[in-house]
Amino acid sequence: MDTKITGIALASVLLLFCLWQFRVLGRRAAVILFKRERMSPELAKFLIDQTSRRFKMNLLFAVSAIGMLLGLGVSPREHPKLFLAFWGVVLLALGGGIILAAIDFVAVRLHYKLEQSINEAEKISLQYALDRLKDQATGETSSTDNEDTAEEPEPPLKQGADQADDPQQND
Repeated sequence: MDTKITGIALASVLLLFCLWQFRVLGRRAAVILFKRERMSPELAKFLIDQTSRRFKMNLLFAVSAIGMLLGLGVSPREHPKLFLAFWGVVLLALGGGIILAAIDFVAVRLHYKLEQSINEAEKISLQYALDRLKDQATGETSSTDNEDTAEEPEPPLKQGADQADDPQQND
């Protein structure tokens, strides 16, 4: 009897969490749809995909929670095949939700690492432009400006490739 009470409690908590998440995802989807024009296309696509993944994940968790509640009434002694099939489906739904959660976790980490590297590159570019403006204001030329006007030597790998193609230098 204690296992049934525990099962009902766990399934109820999972179901309440799923209902709360559906509410949150609905509001988030509305915000994305209304503000989509002001977002970059990549960000809008990422947020739509993320919301879709999370909706599917919560749907699988809700199916699992409802299955847990219904599965408490199936007796393994009276209907062993039904019991195994029913709980197998519940476990598959729960496992699918967990896999989607892991995929979402990895996707979010990769997206924000990419965003961080883009922001870092923009920061470096802005710092370079600021340094050039400061140099122009003081009338100095920066060392990077001098390097830009100087003739650049051939890269070492290119020199080696040219030498390998020349049969006289390979002797």
